[in-house]
Amino acid sequence: MNKKLTNILRTNVTLYFICLVLFALAAIPFDVRLAIGEGAAAVVLLIAFTAAMELLPRLTLRGDDALAVAEAEYRAMCAFDKYGSGVWPAGTYVERYGGGEATVRVEPYRQYRDVQLITIEVRIDGSRKRIVHRQLVECAE
Repeated sequence: MNKKLTNILRTNVTLYFICLVLFALAAIPFDVRLAIGEGAAAVVLLIAFTAAMELLPRLTLRGDDALAVAEAEYRAMCAFDKYGSGVWPAGTYVERYGGGEATVRVEPYRQYRDVQLITIEVRIDGSRKRIVHRQLVECAE
């Protein structure tokens, strides 16, 4: 969920609950039972809203939309085109892009000196989603 939208929603709902409490206080001179009922309703609604605002961001991850996943796949393929040539020395390389981070690990494959294992892991910002590609490439002479 968008952070700006969340902040606006929390501010507006907080003002709403303040008004509910003020109406409950204003009802005391007329009927105490009515004021207690309004106060209890305000507390129940405040608890429900707080629980929903904590749960909602976990259910709606920004990074799971199709455009971000497609961009991550594209970045993984670009990284493989760059590092899959077989001329890069063994090591870990990190590239940042607008929507996340691509980590490339180049390592020798078992006992074979002319084969490298290329592992590309792309993480999408704001999401737990990650894309991992592994491929063996023959080292360039």
